[in-house]
Amino acid sequence: AGHERERSAASGHVGGAGVLVVVGGGPAGLEAAWVAAARGHEVTLVEQSGRLGGKVRLAEQLPGRGELRDFADWRAAECARQGVDIKLSSQATAETLTAMSPDAVVVATGGRATTSGRAKWHHMPVSGTDRSFVMNHEQALEQALGAESDELGHRIVILDTVGHIEGLGLGELLAGQQREVTLVMPLATPMLLDAETMANALPRAVGAGVAWHPTSALASVGEHEATIVDLLSGRTEVISAVDTVVIRTHGLPNDELYFELAGRVPEVIRVGDAVAVRFADRAIFDGHMAGRRL
Repeated sequence: AGHERERSAASGHVGGAGVLVVVGGGPAGLEAAWVAAARGHEVTLVEQSGRLGGKVRLAEQLPGRGELRDFADWRAAECARQGVDIKLSSQATAETLTAMSPDAVVVATGGRATTSGRAKWHHMPVSGTDRSFVMNHEQALEQALGAESDELGHRIVILDTVGHIEGLGLGELLAGQQREVTLVMPLATPMLLDAETMANALPRAVGAGVAWHPTSALASVGEHEATIVDLLSGRTEVISAVDTVVIRTHGLPNDELYFELAGRVPEVIRVGDAVAVRFADRAIFDGHMAGRRL
């Protein structure tokens, strides 16, 4: 916003069209693809799943977050309007990409959730999180929405080390499925949420039945039990008969393809979560600037 004149896709139309391949159909890849196509390039977008949108398709499933689908839907429609050749259910490798002889490849392969990634406010990894009933927040959301929902069990402990919507939203969703949910957060508030969203999401999650433990840490995971410590008082609490422990921490980039392509095509650019796992607006900005740069 505020740079529409100098960053308009139409005003930056290139003189000679190039052949561009975008790998990944999330917000960053979609933005790079449509902007580059609008500037006259021949663009192919390769997506390994059967649907465009990337992690937005998970995020939009959280309670009250349905409008996030517009991040992906608008850009997918723009790709179609600009003539991007979209290949779904296609796996891109360094070999298949070099065989396409592109002038440039934009690597928008996204990131992956972990149970042991870095966390500014919480010691990681948590002891015992290598147990089979511990999973990351994306795995838990996919299970909650799918046929394997019953495998999550009834009593669930969520550790949110980030303080955005994922822990609260997942907790509300699971509590709405009549599960017993404890949400542990080392922060006093979900501080990465804007004030208006937090003022709605936190009471809604607690109202749905989520037992919220702010300024607390997950000290360890035992044999179907979780030990929680209050960071202010030092008091500990052991939750027994835990069916599933979910950990939301910072993710890691899927950047292997980027490094495999180095020196094998004329130009390689990585964007979005393939650089560092961040919010969607940063990924879209990355994609936009990549589309304009080529």
